[in-house]
Amino acid sequence: MRPPTETVSLNDFIELLHDNYYEAGYVEYETGKTIDEFSGIANVFQSFCGKDSKSEKARGINSYLLVHYKERWWILNLLWTLETDKVKIPKKYLRKN
Repeated sequence: MRPPTETVSLNDFIELLHDNYYEAGYVEYETGKTIDEFSGIANVFQSFCGKDSKSEKARGINSYLLVHYKERWWILNLLWTLETDKVKIPKKYLRKN
């Protein structure tokens, strides 16, 4: 079974960051990134490892859809999913050590 995928609007995402879970000490760092870009649009797959205030860890992938407009990149959509014991992040999305 595939892990659930989550998405929220940009405004909801900003509000989510003020949730007690995140304010208590959630930390996330990038473990790899793949960018596909053409003519002002880009898709970014960013693998991550996160740890919460109880030291519980999780890995997953964030997917961003971006558009270049007025001299900068704007996030149109953000989608993420977590790795499970049965569904691992493909090696091509992780940094090579």
